[in-house]
Amino acid sequence: MLCLAAYGGAVHSLLGNVAEQLYDGITCADDWNVALGALCRATDSVLFHHVRWDTQAQCVLDGVTNEVLRADKVREYEEHHAAHDPRVPLIMNLPVGELLLDHEYFSPRAMSRSPIYADWLASHGLRHSLGVPVYDDGRTREWVCLIRPLDHSAYGDGVRTLLQRLMPDLLRASRLRARMEGVVAQAAMGMAALDALPQALALVEAGGQLRYANPAAQRMLAAGTGWRLHHGRVCADSLAVQERLGRSVSMACRRAGNAGAKSARAVASTLHAPQNSGPGEFALHVLPLHPAHPLAQVLRERPLALLVWTQKQGAQRLPELAATLGLTETEARLAQTLAQGLSLKDFAQMQGCSWHTARTHIKNLMRKTGLHRQQGACPNFCVNGSDFN
Repeated sequence: MLCLAAYGGAVHSLLGNVAEQLYDGITCADDWNVALGALCRATDSVLFHHVRWDTQAQCVLDGVTNEVLRADKVREYEEHHAAHDPRVPLIMNLPVGELLLDHEYFSPRAMSRSPIYADWLASHGLRHSLGVPVYDDGRTREWVCLIRPLDHSAYGDGVRTLLQRLMPDLLRASRLRARMEGVVAQAAMGMAALDALPQALALVEAGGQLRYANPAAQRMLAAGTGWRLHHGRVCADSLAVQERLGRSVSMACRRAGNAGAKSARAVASTLHAPQNSGPGEFALHVLPLHPAHPLAQVLRERPLALLVWTQKQGAQRLPELAATLGLTETEARLAQTLAQGLSLKDFAQMQGCSWHTARTHIKNLMRKTGLHRQQGACPNFCVNGSDFN
C-alpha cells in the first residue's frame, strides 16, 4: 500500500514531475503518454487506458494505452467489449474529477461472474481498476483508467489521496489538451482552405519572419513582383515601401498591454508597391491576427500579422492610359494613385523618389491634361481612364 506520510518529500516531487509532464502533453501526444505511464508507476499499476467516448452513439471514439496490451487487443476491447463493460455506466454518471475504485462498487463475487473481469481482464493478467472522468463537453466524455496486475490488491486510500492531490492539474491539462486538439483540427482545415485560394496570403511575426505562405504567395514572392523573401523575412524591393512594411507589421502585431490604451492596439494598414517585372502594382493589406484565432494558437499564440496581396484593378492597362492621355507611365501611375485617394507623399514613398521629384511629375501631369489643380486629376482620370479607379 502506498503510504504518503512516509514519503512526503518524494511524493511531492513525484506529483510535480507528473504534473509537468501532463502540461507538456497538451501539445505532444508522446509526453501525455509519458505522464500517464509515470502515473501508472506511482500507483503500482501496470496499464493505463485513456478513453474518449461518444455520448450520443455510446461507443469509444478512440483510446490511448501503453504497450502492456497489443494494439489489436485494445481495439478488440474498444470495439466489442466496452459497450458491455459494467464500469462504463458508472464512470459516465460520475462528476468530472471524481474517482471510481472498482472494489467499492463490485464485490469479489460480482467480479467473478462478470465476463469483463473473469474472462477478458483475467486472460490478460489484469484485475482491479481505477477510473476518473477528466473531460466532458456534452458530446464526448474522456476518462483515464488505471489497472493493476492480477496478483495485486485493490486500490486503497493512499492512491486516492495521491490522485486527489494531482487532480487539479490532471483536469486542467485534459481541458487544455482537448481544446488544443480542436484548434489543430480547425487550423488544418483553415490551412487547406488558404492553400487553395488564388489570392496570395502569408503570416509573419513582428520582425517580418515568415511563418506561413500559401502557394499563391510563394509564387508571387519568387516572381520578382516587388516583394521577396530575404533571410526568411518578407521584404519589399523599394526601401520606402520596406520601411512602411516594417512599421505596419509591427503595429499589426501589437498586443494590448493596457486595454484602455489606444496606442497599444493592433492596427491594420495598406501599402502599395509597383511591380518590378511589368506595369501595375500590388496593394498589400497588413491585418492583425487575433490571438484566439486557431492559426495563431497552433503557432503558439505569437503575435502574427496576416498579409494579403491584391493586384489593383486595371493596373496592367497603365501603358494604354499613358498613350491615351499622352503621359509617361510614371505620370499615369501618379494619376491612378491620386484617383485612389492617396496623396502625393504616398506616391513619392511608393516610387522611392523625393517629394520634389513627385512635385515635378504632378506639374507635368497637370500641364499635359490641361488641369490647374492637383485634385482635378482624380475626376479627369476617372473619365478618361474608364474603370481604372
